[in-house]
Amino acid sequence: MIEGKIIQFYRQHRNMTQTELGEGICSTTHVSKIERGLTEVSDNTITLLAERLNIIMEDEIQTYMSLDKLLKDWFQSITMKITVKADLLKEQLEAYPLIQISNFFQLYTLILTKYYLFKNNEKLAKKKLKKLENSKHLSRFEENLHLHNQAIYQLKFKNNYIEAISLLKEINSNEYNNKEFYYDLALAYHSTNSRVLAYYYANKASQFFNEHHCFSRVMEAEILMLIQLEETDNSNTSKEEYHRLIEMSLEYGLNHQLHILYHNFAYHKLRANQFMDASELYKKSMQFRDKESNYYLGSLEGYINSMTKGNLLSNKELLSLVEEGLRLAEKNNARMFIHIFKLHQFRLRNLTDEYFHFLETDVLPFLHEMGIFPVIEHYQIKLFDYYMEKQNVQKANMYAKKLVDKYRNKNQYV
Repeated sequence: MIEGKIIQFYRQHRNMTQTELGEGICSTTHVSKIERGLTEVSDNTITLLAERLNIIMEDEIQTYMSLDKLLKDWFQSITMKITVKADLLKEQLEAYPLIQISNFFQLYTLILTKYYLFKNNEKLAKKKLKKLENSKHLSRFEENLHLHNQAIYQLKFKNNYIEAISLLKEINSNEYNNKEFYYDLALAYHSTNSRVLAYYYANKASQFFNEHHCFSRVMEAEILMLIQLEETDNSNTSKEEYHRLIEMSLEYGLNHQLHILYHNFAYHKLRANQFMDASELYKKSMQFRDKESNYYLGSLEGYINSMTKGNLLSNKELLSLVEEGLRLAEKNNARMFIHIFKLHQFRLRNLTDEYFHFLETDVLPFLHEMGIFPVIEHYQIKLFDYYMEKQNVQKANMYAKKLVDKYRNKNQYV
């Protein structure tokens, strides 16, 4: 009986005992049975109890019945990144005390966590995840949502792609109808250089977003698919596709997608040694991001890298940019970028030995912890070259062995 649940909620909300609530209306035992839905009760008794609780029962029942739909709408708006709607629904739900009732509270907390992740609020997201650690009696949907939230946290704030993949692979797609998690799985696989799997899951995510007519998220998935293809195809196809997607994003005012497109197109140019073009695209990418975000830091680092490789700025100007990046990274506790900007500092100051010492003792252990294997291999090759130049063959062979072991032929031929 809904009335009983509502009465129990408001009684506890107002710190009243069952005896205090029932005084002059009905017995304590009868109040207990009403709250647990174990007895029939007259409309008059419900009205008297509601008046004592200072609520209008009809309005509360209507609110109770609407909460399930409101939560589903809020969840959908966050999934599809409809910011204005997500913000408005959050305010609306917060205005209803009944959202704290046990029937809704755990799902509400899980969706609120997803909201904070969507808004890049690491502090509040972490607090909610901590609160949910020992949650009991979660539905199967809620358990999968909790896994999804934990994975997004690892992806967004910890750059721990291996842990993110592990969490996402635990999700049961038959119990969790939010196939958005395929996009996050694609992003994690992309970050570990697993291009085939990244493309596969990005394509599945694109189909899901397309079914829900969410053009902006279809674009995100298509961008991720394009990145996988360009790793193996350096032709004009990628260039034309970037221009097509940028034009579409500009037409529809999709700033998040524009940031991603400009950033990735810049990297495409950087790989082709087109440093001036790359730096201009990184600058455009930064315009669409808050300076406090890790997205901004990523584009700033790319801009510094382009300017350095192209000799387009003086050392003094570059060091000033690096110091700004390091300051922002430390403020955000963005460990990945703290390491990268420190490497830039060593390189620009021509502190070669210090650069490689820091790379070996600090950066590589961090990258192994995070599972960022493509970057690990890049730096292992740099360390191999460094030690060969230093004529430290023992050290050089140590890094050579790691690379050879990775690519060693495992077939058992004679």
